[in-house]
Amino acid sequence: MADSRLIVMARGSGNFSGGHAPTPAHELDAEAALIARVAEHDAAAWTLIVERHLGALIATAWHVTGDRGEAEDVAQETFLRLIAKAEDWRRDGPPLRAWLHRVAVNLSIDRRRARRTVPLDESMPGLEADSVDVLRDSAITRAVGRVMEQLPP
Repeated sequence: MADSRLIVMARGSGNFSGGHAPTPAHELDAEAALIARVAEHDAAAWTLIVERHLGALIATAWHVTGDRGEAEDVAQETFLRLIAKAEDWRRDGPPLRAWLHRVAVNLSIDRRRARRTVPLDESMPGLEADSVDVLRDSAITRAVGRVMEQLPP
């Protein structure tokens, strides 16, 4: 019986997406209440969320970035985004797990893209040494600006 249900769902029938069954309403209510407690700076609620999701977030980010240290940074940034969003969390939005993983994947992709920079070569035709310095300084300024934007007020 269970096998035929999976086959039907795999064909696109039923309410099945992303490899996970829909989250029951009572779990969404409990999740929304937990996030509301986080918005009120409840350390126990925060600890519970981190304990539930940290390992999976690191694994997801590690898979995308290929770097354990980057994955841990991504997980941390994901949780910081949750803190910022907690006050405005909507119970009818995506389940917490899905939201956290989407944020982690997006952050991981951004980090992977950032690593694909092309080094400036001073021997590039048509560029004077001063031009290379200006381009380098500009890239550094943009990178520092991106980091500064991520710092808390």
